[in-house]
Amino acid sequence: MPTVAYRRTRATRRARLPAAVVAAVALWAGGSETARAGTFAPISQLREVRSDTIDATRGYTCLGGGGGPPLPSCPTDLGTTTPSDIAAATDFAAFDETAATPGGSATQTSSITPTSLMAIGQNAANATASVLPNPPCCLFVLRTVDPTTVNTYQVTVALDAATAFTLTAGGWVEHPDPSFPVNGQGSLDISFKGPSGALGSFHASYDPGCSVQPTFGICRVEPAPLALSGTLPAGTYTLDIVLEASSAGSWFPSVGALSGYGVGAYQVALDLEASEPPPVPGLGPIATGALVAVLAALGSPAARGRCSPRRSRAHRSRGRAVPEPTAQAIAAALAR
Repeated sequence: MPTVAYRRTRATRRARLPAAVVAAVALWAGGSETARAGTFAPISQLREVRSDTIDATRGYTCLGGGGGPPLPSCPTDLGTTTPSDIAAATDFAAFDETAATPGGSATQTSSITPTSLMAIGQNAANATASVLPNPPCCLFVLRTVDPTTVNTYQVTVALDAATAFTLTAGGWVEHPDPSFPVNGQGSLDISFKGPSGALGSFHASYDPGCSVQPTFGICRVEPAPLALSGTLPAGTYTLDIVLEASSAGSWFPSVGALSGYGVGAYQVALDLEASEPPPVPGLGPIATGALVAVLAALGSPAARGRCSPRRSRAHRSRGRAVPEPTAQAIAAALAR
């Protein structure tokens, strides 16, 4: 019987499948893909924009002033209308609407997805005042158009697993310099609450002292944005935003009819972050990298040359091809 010169060691068997094994270890180590630990499930929502205006014409039949300059007094209603417009989201789909009446408008663009809550909004309230000439009944007739606007975003969601997150929220309001006889108001409130209570808030409102130097008689209140990050535990969370702006027309003897002004805006984004793939069980990142490098080296041409089997022609003729397992199959075996 002929002698078969054949040495097939464990190292030789490994060397035959270097590419598959290296790929399997990479798959086992988590590959290049990432996954999120949890997602949002919407529970309730109130997303709404509203604008209301009081359009009033008043006649004044006497003068008064309480010791100061005479002012129109004894008002009589000569006609008032109250136009109103409202737009509201009816479900959890994306929302992009504007409500508008004379002098006022409120706009919101928002969305609710399994991995994010987003809202952008703006309000404007521009009141007007005008003195009507040749009053038929009174000493003085004044028409004012006074708008009030409200922009609301209130969404409650359930998070099914602890997940990393980021929240950014900011905005501003503008109103006339309080030292001017012009009427205007604005306020913005943003809050984020979870199972343990308040997690963060942002507030901007009318500044009676106009602490920031006014520009063209306008005060702008814009606090530093809110920025949060970390891990949210599973539970119920509510993101609440309310922006209001209003103004009113007026009249003063020294300047006459005066318009009003109030404006505000906000931008908020809550995002769940993608989590890193889990490490190889029992191996740190350095050990995992070293294992991949060793397996790759075993599959190099030099390594295959050192470990090549020497078989007789007769033995080779009787050999059968053995199918090589795929990287996915090896990875599945490693996982077990």
